[in-house]
Amino acid sequence: MSAAGPALTGTICRSSEPGTAPTSPPCRPDNVLEVDFTWEGTELWLALDRADVPAQLRLIVDQEPASELRRFLDSESLLGTIPLISPWEHPRMRPETEWILAHRSAHPGVHTASLTIWQAPWVGETFQLQDFLSGAASDPGPVQGWPTWPGGALALLGLACWTLAPWRPLAPAWRKSAATLADLGIKTVLTKALPTSPTVQGAVAAVAATAIAAGTISDFWWLTLPGLGLLGLLGTRQPVLWLGLTLAGLPFHLHPLPLAPGLALNLVEIGAWGGFAVTLAHVLVFESRAQEYPFRQHMRWVARLLFLAIGLALVSALAADYLPQAIREWRTVFLAGGVFLASLLLLLHHTPEPERAAQVLIALWMTGSVAISLFSIVAWTQGIQVTEVEGVRRARGLFGSPNNLALYLERCVLVALVLLGFAESWKQRLAWGLFAALTAGTVLLTFSKGALFLGLPAGGLAVLLAAIATRQRWPKAKWLIWILAGTAVAGLAALAPFLDTPRMSGVLNWRESFPALVRVHLWRSSLAMFADHWWLGVGPDNFLYRYRGVYVTPEVWNEPSLNHPHNVVLDLLTRLGLPGLLIGLALAWVSVLGLLRQLSSARPQPMAVAALGACTAGIAHGMVDASYALPELWMAWVLLLTLGLMHRQGAKAA
Repeated sequence: MSAAGPALTGTICRSSEPGTAPTSPPCRPDNVLEVDFTWEGTELWLALDRADVPAQLRLIVDQEPASELRRFLDSESLLGTIPLISPWEHPRMRPETEWILAHRSAHPGVHTASLTIWQAPWVGETFQLQDFLSGAASDPGPVQGWPTWPGGALALLGLACWTLAPWRPLAPAWRKSAATLADLGIKTVLTKALPTSPTVQGAVAAVAATAIAAGTISDFWWLTLPGLGLLGLLGTRQPVLWLGLTLAGLPFHLHPLPLAPGLALNLVEIGAWGGFAVTLAHVLVFESRAQEYPFRQHMRWVARLLFLAIGLALVSALAADYLPQAIREWRTVFLAGGVFLASLLLLLHHTPEPERAAQVLIALWMTGSVAISLFSIVAWTQGIQVTEVEGVRRARGLFGSPNNLALYLERCVLVALVLLGFAESWKQRLAWGLFAALTAGTVLLTFSKGALFLGLPAGGLAVLLAAIATRQRWPKAKWLIWILAGTAVAGLAALAPFLDTPRMSGVLNWRESFPALVRVHLWRSSLAMFADHWWLGVGPDNFLYRYRGVYVTPEVWNEPSLNHPHNVVLDLLTRLGLPGLLIGLALAWVSVLGLLRQLSSARPQPMAVAALGACTAGIAHGMVDASYALPELWMAWVLLLTLGLMHRQGAKAA
């Protein structure tokens, strides 16, 4: 900053009309400050002291709105403004002073500026200029280093080349590595040390999972670490158990696993990277030769597009203003999901029984969903882990909000219903029926309007259409029609006593509800955010800080802490930019084509129907809420698309 900044002089104006927006007259309402000053140079920087006070600053330079504040897709009253709400939600993370570039001019002469500050009319406290603005400075701006995103762009280019290149040249080196391990006697040692009976393997996995769970609940690392070690050792023989238990633990991922005194890591990263390690070890030691490719060709493009999305997310993260937060989300969501996808592809391509492995994965995933459902139901009856709002008690389990619980379980409901329809024995029907009832009942207790009125109806409709289209070739598909009809009737009957509550009755009167007002202004702000950052977006996990610090509008000042746009299209645009939306559309197109192609198989493909319904539910609910950028949702997308595009043994196109 230059040592001699512009001199700030001005007066506090009073008026009898509180709460009106500032315009051009020299006097303002009684909650407004105005300062007029001159400055010389090409750039004007302001030193802001922002807190949680709902206030806004407007800067007019040479009778035009400031060029570096709000510019696009906004009403005239918002041009050249910036909220004085701190981007940081927690006070301990806020810097004392935040320098921002407010205006850039092509002419280096003397400029006149008018700075106006006003706060929400419901704030009764008086304030002074120095409460918000501690200084201003003209040229030069703060020294900025070289941008980091070009290096990420090169990484993205390399990733694209890798995903598009064939893997066949790696086969000789792969087999050579496996032969080396065999020569060292590792296979012999593991074969003798580890159980070969599936029953014993399952029992050992249960003991390991119990130790991990007990250690996590009690914060005893000396229980968690041996449990992980035992499961990892067993995983070299049966990696599907590690991967499946990772899926089972997704609803509990907010609770880190203690590994040493003072050290705890999140379940998603441990599960993803540990799963890749044990799968790679298993393939090298026991299954070095690949089997017949078990997927449709569409899966190759799905994998390529997913890896491209991961690379793009890295580039966007490196270009983000809040780099640590962006890298954290990229690491725990995008990268962890990509590693998990690589593990699934590696396992299913090398195991001699891919269909059995898929069944184990789905069973363990649904077991975790049932566990969180049981916990949520019991907690709801006791009034704990709930949110009391709009006349209803909303279950949230161990998730951050009831909506997050519903977003996760609605996918599980549709998978359970489809597998119930295609069950081949009464034991399977009993199990899948119980799973469907528990998960559906928990979704009902969340009172999530997005799940109950968008996600589940849209997903159920997709499953219904698939059942009608395949009922001639797949006789069991006829059962799905009756199961869906019965589920819909039961759901409406269970929901009927709550239809007169403010939360449910507001669905039909949504134009007058405050949440709808917040959504509309949030979407407008998201479009403005995209217009300012259309190429790479604001980066992973940067929406909250940019929204609070730049784009929140005065109409919704009392709801500033929204960390995503609540719309899947706007989420892609603001998080990853226009390329992110294009990759998302391409991924959706290829996935739908592959899943529809699965429906032409002569042999029933229940996971294709389940994936079609669950993905439809996720997109429909994602039009008003989150869709993919949470660890549990991203992993669920990876699992559903991978298993949905996998051939059943002996399946041929009709």
